[in-house]
Amino acid sequence: MDDQTLHWQSQNSTTPQSKCGRELIEHQKLGLSVHLFVRENKLRNGKAAPFTYFGPVEYKSHEGSSPMSVIFRLNPAD
Repeated sequence: MDDQTLHWQSQNSTTPQSKCGRELIEHQKLGLSVHLFVRENKLRNGKAAPFTYFGPVEYKSHEGSSPMSVIFRLNPAD
């Protein structure tokens, strides 16, 4: 979305009421950290491509269910 904002879509089975959905939405209250790992492609030279670590993210909002569209803030310490 921009340098500080990420749109992410969950798996089709994730709802705001599911365990995973609640943990994403309430991660700070629950004392959980959410970290962003990204890879450009699934495969590289016929093997699993490596991920790049971008650091922690902070939940901002969500829409929908099954899947959820979630907005995270990158670099929440900034």
